[in-house]
Amino acid sequence: MYPCKQMKRRDFSTKDFFFLLIFVGLINLGLLNLCAFSADEKEKEKEKDNADKSAPSKKTTVVDSPARQFINQGQSLLSDGRISEAKEALRTAIRLDPMSLEAWGLYDRATESLYTNRLTDEKTNPALEGVFKPNFSIEKGEMYYSFGTLYIVGELKNISGTLKNEIELSATLYDENRQELRRSSTPLTLKDRGLFPNESSLFEIPFPNPPIGIKSYRIRVSNFE
Repeated sequence: MYPCKQMKRRDFSTKDFFFLLIFVGLINLGLLNLCAFSADEKEKEKEKDNADKSAPSKKTTVVDSPARQFINQGQSLLSDGRISEAKEALRTAIRLDPMSLEAWGLYDRATESLYTNRLTDEKTNPALEGVFKPNFSIEKGEMYYSFGTLYIVGELKNISGTLKNEIELSATLYDENRQELRRSSTPLTLKDRGLFPNESSLFEIPFPNPPIGIKSYRIRVSNFE
């Protein structure tokens, strides 16, 4: 057994107390700096939040297509039943913005409505269409003078497909300003038997003592049966 060595008690000196005060002061200073830093950070965050709230919000500005005005106009006209006008407005919108699906959709709708209305109208109001076919053709028209008389001559052909009787022709003389100078009429020489289909006959329209300044003339069939 080894004898225990008894530790000698050390008295707490003034120098130790002084170091203790310094140590405690450093700790307190560090805590104060840490608190100040935290307070500054919180203040900065608060100022940032206030700045974000007060700053105007940035909104993305959507620039309307140049066709928007005509698309809206087309929609309004479709609602009013003015389909033809709506179709024209939407056609303009498509020219301005060919990639607009909305404009194409409304245009198709207007086209379908016009087609449907046309079919409905044809069923409720049937109509017969035909092409006008002339009865005569005037060929080889000429003008010449003989012994103080102006003659307009030519050839008349019956293209109607039926016999034509009592045929009368008239000619009108014009000056350089298309002002009428004189008019004259004469019956066709074959008036006794008429003019058969596809048959031709010569005609002659006289103008005794013709006026001065003739620049043109016009011939037409003025009467027939």
